[in-house]
Amino acid sequence: MADLLRYRRLAGLCCSLLFPLLLASCNSTVEPEELEPGYAYFPLSPGAYVDYNALLITFSPDGRSDTSRYLLREQTGSPDTINGDVIYPLYRYSRADSLSAWQLDSVWTQRRSTAQAIRTENNEALVKLVFPVAEGKSWDAHVYSFRESEMHRMEGIGEPLGLNGLDFASTLVVAQSELNDPITGQDLRSEVYAQNVGLIRRESRILEYCTDPECLGLQEIESGRIFEISVIAYGNE
Repeated sequence: MADLLRYRRLAGLCCSLLFPLLLASCNSTVEPEELEPGYAYFPLSPGAYVDYNALLITFSPDGRSDTSRYLLREQTGSPDTINGDVIYPLYRYSRADSLSAWQLDSVWTQRRSTAQAIRTENNEALVKLVFPVAEGKSWDAHVYSFRESEMHRMEGIGEPLGLNGLDFASTLVVAQSELNDPITGQDLRSEVYAQNVGLIRRESRILEYCTDPECLGLQEIESGRIFEISVIAYGNE
């Protein structure tokens, strides 16, 4: 009988010690969004496409400029495995307007690891995003490139955005360059990504100003280009 009483006291003591631990474990659950690395900002789905309005303005040293407006489509193809990496072709089509047929312009590639999203544009591998996404996180976009290092930074994570009549519940901005010198020129580049869509906006202003004595500080564009794309439709086919 004494042994039975000692057993019951010991069992009660164990339960009293274990219960707070179990309760704390139940109350310290991790929210799903805390585990989300952000892969949805760089989706890879064969057949998925995004259509853009595109604007390109080029400036030449003789003072002339050339402006072109057109439509651009980027569509993900079926993947291949190359050297252990799953590579998705990105077919890029263009056309003058909605009444014209799409014409293949170029083929880029893209891939995504657990830590990076990489796009090869004109044979140059660029790190577009890093995971997990985090406000203010920065990285060298040219780590696989032949060019010198360039730090990109993500900001505005999770912000909603309306663009060309389309609403995106969660977006992020990648600030690529913010150089704005009133004497020598500009290098302003950024990209916007939306969850489950990918790239929805790109802005690039790379301009050199005239620095001769007679035009110094007047911000007269001597050479450069302005390139912008903005989403107008997306889907899968």
